[in-house]
Amino acid sequence: MFASLMLSCAFLLAPQDGPTQPQSHFTIKLHETRDIVERIGPDFPARKIGTARPVGPKQPAEMSVPVLSGIPIISSFFPDNQLSAGSIDEAKRIAGGSRVLEATVLRLISPKTANSEFNVRCTDSGTFVITATTPQHEWVTAFFANLRSFEKLIEVEARFVRVPQERLEELGIEGTSVFPKPEDVPTLLESLKQSPKVEFMSAPRVTTFPLQRASISVLEQIRYVGDWRVETVEPGAQEVLVPEIQELETGLALDVRAVPLPGEKFALTLEAQDARLARPLVPFSKKLKTMKKGETEVPIALPEVDIQRVQTELLLQDGSTAVLVVDPSSSKDRLVILVTVRSVAAK
Repeated sequence: MFASLMLSCAFLLAPQDGPTQPQSHFTIKLHETRDIVERIGPDFPARKIGTARPVGPKQPAEMSVPVLSGIPIISSFFPDNQLSAGSIDEAKRIAGGSRVLEATVLRLISPKTANSEFNVRCTDSGTFVITATTPQHEWVTAFFANLRSFEKLIEVEARFVRVPQERLEELGIEGTSVFPKPEDVPTLLESLKQSPKVEFMSAPRVTTFPLQRASISVLEQIRYVGDWRVETVEPGAQEVLVPEIQELETGLALDVRAVPLPGEKFALTLEAQDARLARPLVPFSKKLKTMKKGETEVPIALPEVDIQRVQTELLLQDGSTAVLVVDPSSSKDRLVILVTVRSVAAK
């Protein structure tokens, strides 16, 4: 249930010498938002692809879990050690959702202000505290009301296309463009298909709840010999050459968070990645020194990966499409990502 409390407290800008300046009136308001943050869950870093990592035996999982009831001050609230692992996980989830909500409001609130009295804080238990002006309070109230009334899911689709630079210039696409009407997108796609050099790669699609992170990837994993080492083993203190295996993930990855706003709009935080491996892998020899056999040559691989990433924030109307043009690092072609966001009925 929505709850708010206006405290009888206000902050006025200190009067300045000279002509009278308009004063900004700041008040504190509390909102109970636990029902919102408990649906968000904790934040997590986006998956990075195109980076090699060693392959080996997995390390044993850490078994140490902080037992809060063992702390005297806290244990008084939980008699007979009734604080379970489930309640610890729930507390972490609420705290993580609170951080996400806090950061989201700070990023999106309107109107913006640089005044030092402005402050936003969401406690680990889900109580939202804001010191702001009246228009900002009105925005926050409408924002929370819209979140609570939004009963649909959010679908985000990203079409990855490689387009020659000259073709983009012909179409007049530069930087970020927005197509507000869904019917305009097929026309754009058909225009891109006119050139034989345009490559349509993949179109990953995710469906998520408001404010929740969602990720999808279309990946290929390869393993190769990245290095060698010399180990001494029994019997007889023999020297053996041991290959060090590396693993590499290439392909496409999409990470999004969508926030519904009043007026059937969505604030979209997006990270898209494209990692391409040049084939075949470039082999070369490395000299390895041993105690008994001296210097010997061993083969290793040197993968060459072209990685393109884009991190952006978009404000899109429900059903509209944004066209992102990413500058490539080592290619004449441009990576173009068509991002479409739409609300869909929850099944």
